Amino acid sequence: MSVDTLTLEGVAELTGLDFLDPADLTDLPGPFVYVLADPHGAVFYPGKSEAAYKAARRTMAYAKWTAEVSEHVRQFGRPDPSEDPQTGDLAMVHWSPIVRSARRYSLLVKVAQVPDPEIASARVWEARIQALLGTLTTIESLIGGSGWEANPGTLRGDAYAWADKRISDFRKGL
Repeated sequence: MSVDTLTLEGVAELTGLDFLDPADLTDLPGPFVYVLADPHGAVFYPGKSEAAYKAARRTMAYAKWTAEVSEHVRQFGRPDPSEDPQTGDLAMVHWSPIVRSARRYSLLVKVAQVPDPEIASARVWEARIQALLGTLTTIESLIGGSGWEANPGTLRGDAYAWADKRISDFRKGL
């Protein structure tokens, strides 16, 4: 299976935004919009940071988070369930789909300063990039909306708990 997506180059051209590595943001004031793209430039996910100077810290944390997921795989010797549905470690789903995808597909973070936040906020730019992706590919994000929100007691968290049980039962032949 394959899906169409925009490239980082295409998003930059269509938006007019200058996407940089997070390390290059140290002196730039926010807000910011960012994308996660694979090494070939395919955009998987657009995100935002409304904070004035916290975007670099947040986006640079992806490397830390993906390293933690990789360490879990190394330590317990079982793959992510997205890589092997039959034997994958269901305990891994407590990491967000964004972080798991970032590890699985070696996603890179690219960040752009929002040019005039008085006219268009980071939230507006994130929505614009989602709209470009949705219009040109029919998929706003390969990771899905609300990729962070799977906390216990929430609808999404309860759905993940149900999925965990259902997959476990299926593996046992129930």
